[in-house]
Amino acid sequence: MTKAKTIIDGIYNDPAYRDSIAADIFPTAIRRDQGKILAGLIDRYKPETVIELGFRYGISSLWIQSAISRPRRHIIIDPYHHIPHPPKLNTVDAFIKKQKGVSFEERLTSQVYLGKFLGERGSADLVFIDASQWFDSVVTDMWRQ
Repeated sequence: MTKAKTIIDGIYNDPAYRDSIAADIFPTAIRRDQGKILAGLIDRYKPETVIELGFRYGISSLWIQSAISRPRRHIIIDPYHHIPHPPKLNTVDAFIKKQKGVSFEERLTSQVYLGKFLGERGSADLVFIDASQWFDSVVTDMWRQ
């Protein structure tokens, strides 16, 4: 079992462990069945570059990193990921930020970062949008892709 899967199991199966990270992980984090679909997409299509918009506590990032065929590049964009409540333990943050190929953008919004990225001829094989739930932000993120 990989370290990502060990953390995932703790979060979904052990309420004390989950609450030691943050009491409000659920219902905002993706469900286990959704996470399995996300990891399955990574394994099936083997994307070289994945862009993830939104991080919060990093549960989706764990699922991406738990895939057998992890992406060569995993770009995570979320300058607001711990507003208003930072985690009690930075277990997931620390793990994700140490993974090979992961880059974490905490200064720029997705709209600004994607504009620069695409302007530099960057491309992604898979984009997972789980950021702001505001209509304007989501439409702008989708339009940029």
